[in-house]
Amino acid sequence: MKEFAPSSARDIDGVRRVAREICEVASRVAASGAGLRADPAGARYMLLRYEEVVADAAGAAAKVWRFAFGASALPPPVARYVRDHSKEVAEGGGGGGARARRRPLAQPRRHDPYSIRADGTDAVDAWRTELPPEARRAIEFECAGAMREFGYT
Repeated sequence: MKEFAPSSARDIDGVRRVAREICEVASRVAASGAGLRADPAGARYMLLRYEEVVADAAGAAAKVWRFAFGASALPPPVARYVRDHSKEVAEGGGGGGARARRRPLAQPRRHDPYSIRADGTDAVDAWRTELPPEARRAIEFECAGAMREFGYT
């Protein structure tokens, strides 16, 4: 994460504005999705948090696969792709600052500019650990409702 050190109240106001906008949009999308899930016409919507994907990429992929295709298991080529392109958290992890042992990320055989190989485990809590306290407080204040709505404490 880039170094961020707000130098003025104006910087914190910018953090507040951006956090408020992002969290309002997330809440509106979730509310729309909740309405779709309750729609008797059978509209389909599934909420999947980033932390769920980072903590258990294979489990998240299987959940999406079941939702989209009704199949109970990922086809082996899809499961292999997910395994090779993500780090599986062995225990714990996925928010709240928990760190766990992880399997090493598979390395590409050659340089691939289109690869999605990435390690999101460190990004999950980066805002809590790398932003200055005043920026964290601003985000927590502006996003308190959305954080409760999505199960963050």
